[in-house]
Amino acid sequence: MQRLFEVAEDKQHEADRVLEIYLKNRVSDMMYQARVDSVKVYYAKRDQILDDTLARPIELEYEQYLDGRLCGAMMRCGLNSAVIGAQKNSK
Repeated sequence: MQRLFEVAEDKQHEADRVLEIYLKNRVSDMMYQARVDSVKVYYAKRDQILDDTLARPIELEYEQYLDGRLCGAMMRCGLNSAVIGAQKNSK
């Protein structure tokens, strides 16, 4: 595996652990932002412009998420089952 940075051999395990934590958080943040972006797209199609602050607390219904242009990307990322499906089942 090619690395961008070099770490002393005795610090490799710690560097891998830190990177793993960072990447898990980063992916989680990306999934969260995809949901917010879907809300913004849904409302933009209805001539209502929302910024992130307004879109964050809004939770759409399952079918409404599917109405966004981000739907294809969300399905490829598994967001439909990870986030939308969980919201649908919790109601």
